[in-house]
Amino acid sequence: MARQIALQTKNNLIPTTAFTQLPYWKMLNADEQKVVERESQELARAMFHEGASKLEQGRHLAELQETLEPYRVFVRHLRQFKFSIKSAYRYIAYYNNAKRRYPESVLQAILARGIDAIGDSVEQPFGKYTPVIKALPIPKNADKYEIENWVNRVEEKYKEYRSDLRQGMPMGLMAGNPTPDTLMKTAFRHVRMRFKRVPKGQQQAWLKKLTGYLLAELGADSPVTINPTEAPEEFRRGPGKPRADGASA
Repeated sequence: MARQIALQTKNNLIPTTAFTQLPYWKMLNADEQKVVERESQELARAMFHEGASKLEQGRHLAELQETLEPYRVFVRHLRQFKFSIKSAYRYIAYYNNAKRRYPESVLQAILARGIDAIGDSVEQPFGKYTPVIKALPIPKNADKYEIENWVNRVEEKYKEYRSDLRQGMPMGLMAGNPTPDTLMKTAFRHVRMRFKRVPKGQQQAWLKKLTGYLLAELGADSPVTINPTEAPEEFRRGPGKPRADGASA
């Protein structure tokens, strides 16, 4: 037991004496003091050690708010962390929204992964993960293997989604079923960026080999003649580059 206490003390970022010196400490009963000390330590760890998700910080802030606001010292306590009051209430809103939108078992899995899959608006109910989670419905049961698999898929699809956006697909693959032209535009931009990094003098051979790989992948069993064709201007235009008419790409 002594070793366990020593380890817990070592892991604490805030000295115990810092709590007893708070002007409002004696206003709290013993149970409230335990909550404030525990959640303050966890908030400090989330802020400084884990690089922590806003959702994780919101959980600890919500616990502190519930305990300290009746005494009107919650904002005062946040000043100990140099925490923005505006950010604190926004993170609490994230956490409260997450509790409403996720089953408890799913919420715990998201918190454990440090995923900020939550927002504070109707348009973005799951924040930056909204398009992904709309395409991958949240598990309704508490089966831990199904939940773990769902979280893994969310993370994988979010990486794909971000990659699609970087390649210029307007809403990413998660927006629905992209047209063949949209897929071709994305593929053209992707290959073109890498083609430019191939040393000069090796580019034509590199492109022929890549084309051969793709033809074999598609099951072609005879040579295919391909004539050079100028790509449409919109294929070349990168994400965010303005059109001539002032609209965005």
